[in-house]
Amino acid sequence: MMFSDLDYRHGEVVEDVNNWGAWVVKEFGLSGFRFDAIQHFSQRFTNQFMHHVDKETGAERFYVGEYWSGGRHWRTLPYHQYILIFALDAATMLAYGDKFDHRCCFYDAPLVYNFSRISTEEDADLRKVFDKTLVSERPMDAVTVVMNHDTQPGQTVETPVEGFFKPLAYCLILLRNAGYPCPFYGDL
Repeated sequence: MMFSDLDYRHGEVVEDVNNWGAWVVKEFGLSGFRFDAIQHFSQRFTNQFMHHVDKETGAERFYVGEYWSGGRHWRTLPYHQYILIFALDAATMLAYGDKFDHRCCFYDAPLVYNFSRISTEEDADLRKVFDKTLVSERPMDAVTVVMNHDTQPGQTVETPVEGFFKPLAYCLILLRNAGYPCPFYGDL
């Protein structure tokens, strides 16, 4: 995706990226990594990378992956259809997450969709805001968000959350005991 053509089957590439991961953690004191569009690169390598970085740095890090898949979308942009996908199905995301031995969390895309739907539909039911979300199914694997760089207006998976609803949505993720809340700087 997007010209990221590293061959994680090649030994020198794997060694180089692993060494870079451990170095950057030590050099900058990072506590974790965010994997953008995680479904577009090797699961085998990603697992191996997480284990390598943790082993080399002597501590477990926090890893979060961005995974958008399945479902419908608000807009049709024919020239981007290969990335116009949106994760509505927590079960699919959880099954994907199982392949990482529960070492990697995921942004709760189904929750973002619920926020959008509830804020834009007249007959929406706030009692169902957490239905079929990662945070309700497996809270320790969910990073809760209201919006991110991909879901803001004009982006590939634009998912409108009306302005009047954003403070409530942030209250729901920030004051909830489950999940890891992640405010979006663009909303601040």
